[in-house]
Amino acid sequence: LNPDRGRELIADLDAGDHLRFLQVDVSVESDMEALVIHAVESHGGLDAMFNNAGIGGAFGPITEQSVDEWDATFAVNMRSVAGSVGISETQVHNCFGGRTDLLAALARREIDAQESHRRRNISRGSSHHTRVMLSTIGYLHEAHRRGPLMQMLLHLPEVREALKHERASKGEAAREPILKQLVASGGMDLASAKASTAALTAVSLKAGGIVASRRAPFATVEAICLHIVMAGTESDERIASGKTG
Repeated sequence: LNPDRGRELIADLDAGDHLRFLQVDVSVESDMEALVIHAVESHGGLDAMFNNAGIGGAFGPITEQSVDEWDATFAVNMRSVAGSVGISETQVHNCFGGRTDLLAALARREIDAQESHRRRNISRGSSHHTRVMLSTIGYLHEAHRRGPLMQMLLHLPEVREALKHERASKGEAAREPILKQLVASGGMDLASAKASTAALTAVSLKAGGIVASRRAPFATVEAICLHIVMAGTESDERIASGKTG
């Protein structure tokens, strides 16, 4: 690696802060961590990585290769790529049966992170109204932050199929406490509660897809989505309490 030539290239391109040069050894985990941290802190996030570092490495029959040559090749060509996206080499070799399993695991990790964030937000609310607002805001922010990767993964039919049943189960579990609250007072029947909850969920998911794909300004989408969801929530609460006038 010629770091001086790298810096000269950045200067020649005259791209301001849009391009940076950092000298990194991809086989050193701390170097890769520093690279990712630098990207996030400098640009506000990391939407994609094109990891094309690689070496020819050890050639010839494996019986003629030294352990050091093999380890050096594997560290650059395999372990560094896996590590840069948060996957250990053990997981790569032992935990996934194929491409679909790996992609489904990545999608599952992102979904679980979103759900964990949603639950933390909900726990801060002291009323149903506040919990819905916090849940919606948290979901939209997570969709904006994690959405591009999620959209890419869930666009694949094999990933959607692999996660279909567990996503449906988790969705039902998330809706259950809302439905119980709406029908508890006897002011709203279960079928109406399910229909209303499904409609408001669809609004949030549509808004999440828009902010994830950057098709509209985040603040605008958030304001519209919150207005619709909170108006629907207030309407549901009035019906559930018998105050329909």
